[in-house]
Amino acid sequence: VLASLSLKLSIVSSNKQCYVLNFTRQQLADLTGTTAETAIRITRSLQAQGIIDIKTPGTIRVLDLNALNELAEI
Repeated sequence: VLASLSLKLSIVSSNKQCYVLNFTRQQLADLTGTTAETAIRITRSLQAQGIIDIKTPGTIRVLDLNALNELAEI
């Protein structure tokens, strides 16, 4: 869902190095049919891998869309 949203609904950063989504993890959970706890766990894992940045509440920055797409294909 993050990969798809990044291409359709994101704001491209000024330096064009990331996609910015104004979504909370609760909204992400609602979109994917999971619990907020699951969304939090997955997004923390993606952040630890350097794929996304969730430091700003209500904002998900996709730093590596290629890596995110690769994970989506697994």
